[in-house]
Amino acid sequence: MTDEDIEHIISTIQPPTSENSQQTPLQRQKSLRELATLSEREPTRIRDAIESLRPLLRHDDAEMRRYASETVCNVTAEHPSAGNSMLDALCQCLSDDDTTVRKNAVQAVEYISREHPHDVWKAVSDIIPLCTDQNKNIQNGSDWIFNNIIGSYPENMQTVVADLQPFLSESETQITRKTTSILADIAAEHPAAVRTALPAFRSLLSTSDTKTRQHTTQVLNHLSAEYPADIQELTTDLRPLLSDSSDTVRKNCIRILSNISVAYPILERQARKLIDSAQTARSENDYETAENYYNKAIDKLEKARVDAEPIDTADHQEIQAKIETAEEQLERTTDAHTQRESVYETLQTAEQNFQEAIVRFAAEERTVSKTRFRQARNGFDDAKQTLSESGEQLLATPIEISIDYQPSFPSTALEDYHLLGETAVEHLSSADITNVDDLTPDYKHILPKKVATLRTNESVSKEEITLLTVLSWWEEDSTHAFDSETAISRRYNQADYGFSETQ
Repeated sequence: MTDEDIEHIISTIQPPTSENSQQTPLQRQKSLRELATLSEREPTRIRDAIESLRPLLRHDDAEMRRYASETVCNVTAEHPSAGNSMLDALCQCLSDDDTTVRKNAVQAVEYISREHPHDVWKAVSDIIPLCTDQNKNIQNGSDWIFNNIIGSYPENMQTVVADLQPFLSESETQITRKTTSILADIAAEHPAAVRTALPAFRSLLSTSDTKTRQHTTQVLNHLSAEYPADIQELTTDLRPLLSDSSDTVRKNCIRILSNISVAYPILERQARKLIDSAQTARSENDYETAENYYNKAIDKLEKARVDAEPIDTADHQEIQAKIETAEEQLERTTDAHTQRESVYETLQTAEQNFQEAIVRFAAEERTVSKTRFRQARNGFDDAKQTLSESGEQLLATPIEISIDYQPSFPSTALEDYHLLGETAVEHLSSADITNVDDLTPDYKHILPKKVATLRTNESVSKEEITLLTVLSWWEEDSTHAFDSETAISRRYNQADYGFSETQ
């Protein structure tokens, strides 16, 4: 079919004019049927033409309405935006006397709801009645529409709630049930909008339909958390529901009464968030912050426990258990804080001694150097022991040590050290090592790789190798970070080597 053929069909299906007055109703119906068939195969070709079908969606002839709605539905399946431009006309079709027209219309609106949920909310009053349609496919179609738009709300939800509110007094149970279900979802995110329908919800608390009572108490539960003073007026209506046949209704009622009578659910929720923050800070070794969060959480739980005691024994006992757990976690955090502080202070002193031992060794003050190496070794050993005995990851974040005092380093030029003979200096120079900074320490072995190669040279003494090894550990930077037990063990081994080899 050519574009000219399509244009001809469009012209023939229009209301009679001087140009197409010769067309009989049967010819128009046949042309529209051809268009519907084409729309199923090639919807894009007639996308721009569906606006011309708007009058036919309200045609007196049901057959014409069927073909017109089928065509719009087929095009909308491929191009939801095209159907969205005709949403108002489609919504009129939702109440059509003909089942096929309604079915086509609800399918088209479902397609639109996938891409334009905010716009479909404007049609909510036309969609709600479909939940009682005699045709099961149409009922399901309305459910799919709401599944698509629930959770994607327009800015002006007050208007949506206003459109839904009349259905709360609908005599048809299915419609009331569906409306309260939708409003319960809305209330979770937009309690202020649903608040305006509070009087209608009050009357539904005594409805005989269990599902409606469940949805209604769910709405009030959401509102009670934000507007407890408003819900307090419903206390008399809520009390009988504490013995409702539905477990869901009873639980919702308890939550509502708790919210409006005391603050313990809110306090408990706040405490839970504080505990989560405490656990995060604790995992990052920020124990002071973690302790602060735990203390605040315990304070809120203590208040919640007092508030819950006269209302619900089970809740009171549960909160008491949470307090005990939080106190245990606080105690462990405090212990970990003390342990990390101890490790920090131990490493601070040990690293200070270690760096001074290197300087004293380089200055040939061997007695002081040996003492400092021993003190450093013992300090690193103490730090290792504390870490191994702790159940906490005390080095989840590195401990950074600052060297407060360090004697002047004798010289960074290797040629200035008379202990180094010509052979050692020549071998080092050939490897471009002339400065202490060129002696890169080895992180797996005591001896740097470039120094270890000198051990096979009989002209290089053990004392020279020891000097070069110790010099390789010197750090000009005044800070040093320990990020693992391995790093501390490496320092321990270096200090032990320095102590053992210092004569």
